[in-house]
Amino acid sequence: MKRSLKIVAGLVVCIAALGILAGCNRGKTAKAAGLDLKTIYAGIGDEETHFSTRDIPLPTANRNYKIGVALYSVESGFFKALQDVAISEIQATGATVLIANCDGNVTTQVSQIENFITQGVDAIIAEPADPASALNLTLRKVYDAGIPVVAFDMPFDPGAPHMTSVVTDGYGLGTAVGKEVARQLLRDHPTGTIEYGIIGGIEGAAQPMSRNNGFQDGIKSVDTGGRIKMVSWLFPGDFTEEGGLRLAENMLVAHPNIKCLIGTSDPQVVGASAVLRRLGKTDVMLAACDGSRTASENMVNGGPIKILGINSPVEAAKLTVRMLVQVLNGGPAPKSKLTFMEPFLVTVDNIKEYYDPNSAF
Repeated sequence: MKRSLKIVAGLVVCIAALGILAGCNRGKTAKAAGLDLKTIYAGIGDEETHFSTRDIPLPTANRNYKIGVALYSVESGFFKALQDVAISEIQATGATVLIANCDGNVTTQVSQIENFITQGVDAIIAEPADPASALNLTLRKVYDAGIPVVAFDMPFDPGAPHMTSVVTDGYGLGTAVGKEVARQLLRDHPTGTIEYGIIGGIEGAAQPMSRNNGFQDGIKSVDTGGRIKMVSWLFPGDFTEEGGLRLAENMLVAHPNIKCLIGTSDPQVVGASAVLRRLGKTDVMLAACDGSRTASENMVNGGPIKILGINSPVEAAKLTVRMLVQVLNGGPAPKSKLTFMEPFLVTVDNIKEYYDPNSAF
């Protein structure tokens, strides 16, 4: 009996010891065990930085990393392109990709990210569902497992442990669009007051509002004489062609002398383009942020869309994957928790270099 008790006691001690060892090596169970996340994350600052894919060539994975990608949705062309390019870019490095789509449900996304931990991925890319703060506890588990994580398109909550979020500089892009709008309007209308309107998105939403504020500040910075005047700024509550069509018509009826409409997103000015055709207005210029294939086709074919600020899912996915694989290979980490994509404009002068008729977006 005593012998049996001793054996059982010995087994308990062994099991407990194994548990302690497992806990001590928790961060080393992932394949990315060679990364010291504590040191890496501590070296990443809070100041905003700008990057483009020109800054980081496509790396070759040192081994067959397994990278989990947690998507918000694949319903729109933008989200579908984000997924497709992330998959192709990860595979191009020689790594393996695991895909999960939460369809906008943050609870589902929490479960999917925790599944990635169980599957022993080397790294995770996530497009955070709303509210991003609901991911904080799960991202702490990701960190404890020694797995680096990066966001794209939308940022993580600042309180979550993560490497960086690769996003569009909404204000910077809006400002670049506004400056080009002002240059073209002043060139085409050398005298008198020039009226314009803005088709907003969701009133109060941070990212679209930052674009709208950028439009206005960019115009003011070029139009030092104050000739360009905003006469209408309306919010459809969405980013659709239907919303853009409806508000464009309202604006043009109320302000028939408008010479430019600026959309927060491409679909809005695609809808506005249909209104211009119906009303026979050929002297109204359209501009927007996104750079979709449909809006680009309008420009290529001589339509009223003349300026596009590029918010490219292609650029976002490529830059995110390259930064992450570079770190997995032991290379430099991002400099900031917030990595902005370099603002980039497309006009009639360079549209043929940018336009891709086969783009998913």
